[in-house]
Amino acid sequence: MSQADAGRPSRVPDLLAVLGLIAVVMALTLPAILTGQLDPKAFDHRFFHLPLVREWAQTWPRVDLYDYNSATGPLYHWVLAGVAQLVGVGEEPETSIALQSVNALFAVTFGWVVFAFARRRTSVARAFLTALPLVVSPYVLGNAIWMMTDNLSLTLVAIAIGSAAFGTTEAGSRLTQGAAAALAVATRQINLWLLAPIAASWWLGGRRRTGVTMAAAFLSIVVLGTFVLLWKGLVPPRFRGLHASGTNPAAIGYALTLIAAYGLCLLPLVHRAARTLLLRPGLLVAVAVTGALLAAIGPSAASEEAGRNGGWVWRAVADVPTFADRSPLLLFGGSAGLLLLTMLFVEIEPHGHKHAALVILAAFAGFIAAHVANYQIFQRYYDPMVLLTLAWLTTCLPASRKVSFCLALLAGQQLLFTCVALYGPMLR
Repeated sequence: MSQADAGRPSRVPDLLAVLGLIAVVMALTLPAILTGQLDPKAFDHRFFHLPLVREWAQTWPRVDLYDYNSATGPLYHWVLAGVAQLVGVGEEPETSIALQSVNALFAVTFGWVVFAFARRRTSVARAFLTALPLVVSPYVLGNAIWMMTDNLSLTLVAIAIGSAAFGTTEAGSRLTQGAAAALAVATRQINLWLLAPIAASWWLGGRRRTGVTMAAAFLSIVVLGTFVLLWKGLVPPRFRGLHASGTNPAAIGYALTLIAAYGLCLLPLVHRAARTLLLRPGLLVAVAVTGALLAAIGPSAASEEAGRNGGWVWRAVADVPTFADRSPLLLFGGSAGLLLLTMLFVEIEPHGHKHAALVILAAFAGFIAAHVANYQIFQRYYDPMVLLTLAWLTTCLPASRKVSFCLALLAGQQLLFTCVALYGPMLR
């Protein structure tokens, strides 16, 4: 070993951590894939994504982009159709072990990206714990078992946000943000909201590299503009009635309620911030009232016709009486969620990582704003982004056993949800 090699930090712990994430994902997905499990969560897999990949595999790389069998951008299906040239499309009518196994790797890449950016700020063990709640989430795992666009989208979203929050102001970092955002839009066109963290990073970074930043941001606009020209709208023509039929402001209270529910695991980290807010009751009340008012902007009663159904939140909302078509559960959740985000930021601020925290929060705000424009509020769209926001905010706090404990608690909470929601029905 040379003297230079002796002074270089070992990458073995990082490799072991990534292998650990791979092992977790594969252990929780392969049994269902290999046994051909299908349940109601596999609806999109059965009727949209697998059939489209099989259709495009016949003509790949040339495919019809004008009006195809998915409401999303085409990148996921085009990539999987290319993979099918190597592994085949499978012989079973509604499953494909080969394609589903490859699809599961997108959950791995998502976890790896979360780990890699957390690793820039913290130890291997804590970075592993930062990614763990995401890769054991029932929605990330469901999207890994069955063919869904979500995990490829989340990988690209995480690269864009991570580069904006934890990257530099150099041209390379700006272009990485723009390229990842453009590919994310090509996967799910709603991801145009990634312009929010890109803009926040540019502004907070002293407004440097303006030309490069504008060029990077323009890539996403070009991709979406191309789709609009092809489709004469924001989705392929056959899906306009489902995903482009109005707004749903209940998305605000819904997302903040999830922040509150999952953020309970992080409460031990904000004791100093809680004391600070208690000493400023005016600010405390203002934040709480603002959260409730944001949640009250639109109707929030559970309704399948209004796109507010599915997942444990809407089931809970349906069990509680509503007032003026507003759910008190989401009003309280909106208030509690905004309070938790405020406390996390107050806790982070003295430690010098305010820039990264604000970019992460800008990303979450952009995500919510974009999803207000989607009439369907499905929990699988929200959970991973909520968990990513909370997990990456913890990387802005100083290292401590308390942070590691809270991340492990969050992972345990998500694993419990997976056992109940995902594997419970399979075992019955």
